[in-house]
Amino acid sequence: MNINFPQINLQRSSTAQSLASQTAAEIGAQVLLFSEQNWSPARDDRWVVSTDGTCAVVLTPMADFVAETSGSGRGFAWMQTRGVRIYSCYISRNDSDANFSTFLGDVEQSARSADPSCTLILGGDFNAWSQEWGSARNDPRGDQLADLAASLDLLVTNSGTTPTYRRVNSETIIDVTFYRTPDHPPLFEAGRCWTKLSRGWSYRRLDVEALVSHLAEEPLPPNDVTISANEAADSLVNYLASACGSCMPPRAAPPAGRRHVHWWNQDIKLLREDYEKALRKYQRAGRRHDPPGQLELFRLASKAKRKELKKMIRVSQAKSWSDLCAAVDSDPWGLPYRVVTKRIGRHRPGIEARGMETEIADHLFPNPPAADWSHESLPDADEELPAPEFTTTELHEASNRLPPGKATGPDGIPNEVLTSTSTEQISDRQTSTAFDAAGQRNRDLCVTVSLDVRNAFNTAPWRRIDAALCEKKVPSYLIRLIRSYLQDRSILVGRTLLRRSTTCGIPQGSVLGPALWKIFYDELLELKMPQGVQLVAFTDDVCVLGISRNGESASTLMNPVLEAVADWMNINGLQLAPAKTEAIVLTRKNVYNDPELIVEGHAIPVKQSMRYLGVELDTRLLFTKHVQQASSKAFKSALAIARLMPNVGGPSQCKRALLGTVANSKMLYAASTWATQGTKTAKNRNEMARAQRTVAIRTIRAYCTVSADGSSLLASMVPADIVANERARMRRRLDDQDEITPKSGIKKQERSISITAWQARWDRSPNARWTHRLLPDVGRWLSKPPLSLTYHLTQVLSGHGCFRSYLHDKDRAVDSYCYYCMDPDDTVEHTVFTCPRWLR
Repeated sequence: MNINFPQINLQRSSTAQSLASQTAAEIGAQVLLFSEQNWSPARDDRWVVSTDGTCAVVLTPMADFVAETSGSGRGFAWMQTRGVRIYSCYISRNDSDANFSTFLGDVEQSARSADPSCTLILGGDFNAWSQEWGSARNDPRGDQLADLAASLDLLVTNSGTTPTYRRVNSETIIDVTFYRTPDHPPLFEAGRCWTKLSRGWSYRRLDVEALVSHLAEEPLPPNDVTISANEAADSLVNYLASACGSCMPPRAAPPAGRRHVHWWNQDIKLLREDYEKALRKYQRAGRRHDPPGQLELFRLASKAKRKELKKMIRVSQAKSWSDLCAAVDSDPWGLPYRVVTKRIGRHRPGIEARGMETEIADHLFPNPPAADWSHESLPDADEELPAPEFTTTELHEASNRLPPGKATGPDGIPNEVLTSTSTEQISDRQTSTAFDAAGQRNRDLCVTVSLDVRNAFNTAPWRRIDAALCEKKVPSYLIRLIRSYLQDRSILVGRTLLRRSTTCGIPQGSVLGPALWKIFYDELLELKMPQGVQLVAFTDDVCVLGISRNGESASTLMNPVLEAVADWMNINGLQLAPAKTEAIVLTRKNVYNDPELIVEGHAIPVKQSMRYLGVELDTRLLFTKHVQQASSKAFKSALAIARLMPNVGGPSQCKRALLGTVANSKMLYAASTWATQGTKTAKNRNEMARAQRTVAIRTIRAYCTVSADGSSLLASMVPADIVANERARMRRRLDDQDEITPKSGIKKQERSISITAWQARWDRSPNARWTHRLLPDVGRWLSKPPLSLTYHLTQVLSGHGCFRSYLHDKDRAVDSYCYYCMDPDDTVEHTVFTCPRWLR
């Protein structure tokens, strides 16, 4: 592969940095080596910035790889991927010689820490002169840099005497790039091999009427018993493909050529060309020693073009961002949402594996000898019974179970085409979590061990799956069907779609996969456990829980169980990963001894907290760490989404509220498990309110000083801790076998309880008292007809806005007098109800 990495000194210019993004898109650059950048993002895994912020290594959207490791120091930053380590360096000419020597020493130490087989690329603005890279003279810094290059076996890539920096009366070569390649054959190959893939259809533009019309005119292919099952399947796929073509346009092809940044346009392109021409005229005039008057004219013309270009870029960027915000109304989860959540700039899924697909497939998909089903017996009870045929109702039910919006298979046929032909609906599949077992806690020790199974889904032996089916007395015709389904399976690896046979593992991506895994794993869960021990499993995550009085008895109780689980894994072709196995003790005791737990000869560390199924469990099940982590994650999402919701303009309030659910969903994940304990402390409640307030303020277009109580009410967002407790109460009632109220009734009753709790909090809150005077009844406000709060209406309802009294309190005005009637206290109440200026 080729890596294109230009090195640019931006001289702290925001315009230059903006143009660098466009230049990278034009030339297809994958890596940028920046010096003296104007800004660096705070949280972006595509950037590696030096500790002093003077240089950076940046991955562009064109990069088909990710950073495997990275590092930085004063004046340098580096990133390593695919056996290549790339450095970006900058040292100011004003730095002392001692600092320059220290800088080179740090770079050398970092470079020598790289693997000798690694290709080394060192580039940047060193402000050092040497004839070795084309300078007219040598200076002490150039000699030191040349000595460093020699000691590291680095070669110069600069082209002859081509200058890297020009001014009107001088040009220098201070930007240098060095490289070192190992002794093995070249790592990079020119060009890429792209395989033409089927694009499929755009299911978002499905025309249901056209589909119904096509199905009426084109009946299903006849059931021909003389052809094989594969031929019949191919015939059906072709029929469905023709149906897709009749009601959906093809999915859009990737844009030809290289993409521009979103704010780029033809006017900026032409103006940039004009500026470059004006700059060249000025520089040439200086080198020709033109008269001072003529030189000054060229300088002023160049400066004017630069100023005009800078202004046009800023205007275009502002307009482009405004258009993105306005586009949220038509497509909330489209381009604007992906931009602010960095789903476009981040690497595409699978990029980190590019070029290593075969090695990864060898590791993930072992290839033991294939099962010979002809030597495997079948249950005798119903071997002669005929296999029942599928009914139309069963097919309708199966198609309705297919979730919409999921990625299609190799045939490109979306699920919407299948579900659109059915008129029957079924209830959602019921799922359960394994969190209940974690709630068993009393004065004893509840020891929880999370076992990690290495590559479980891809290594389950087919013979053991078949044995489990026979043990469950599955009908013979189904066993024969599943054996045929597992036989001669293969996967497609890499962009070249190299076919690789598989002889074990659960077929992933198939609706049959979860069922086969459950049948296979049932035997583990049916192992006989001693008193006080329970096995809990969620997919391949296995959790062993044991209750004992102290650590010593817990060790005696749990270790035989762990060995029994490990033995079952080994017998059934699975392997535990002892290094990833964790344990935690759940107890109310203040003093206790940790148990000594052993699995396959490895000691299991007992931790103060453990992450299980996305929830951070702590020793006392207070869930403080989980609430803080979830709130922090939601707060970061809220900050990103808030960029799409300016106070003036932007999407409508309903779309703002929709985007706000992203942060709330992240914060309230598995709330029914942790709400009771996790919301007891004021610290946790405040953390949750902080994240929710960020979303609520943007939803209602409010000033950033509006309190959490006031913003949540105006945004009609039930406080997050109250919602969490509501979900916990609902979960307890739904799990109660004696509960006869339907789910919809339970939801309505619990929401009423939440509104009552919110009302009590609203009444006693010391914040947002003006809003409370206007809107004292929470339930009445929530049941109002849809109302879009404008920027000015929100100021009236919140009391925070362009009122002199408010501005004076925030040190934004010298006094609180009204501009119009000279009332000494220009409050929101005065403006709305008293001031004659606004009563007209």
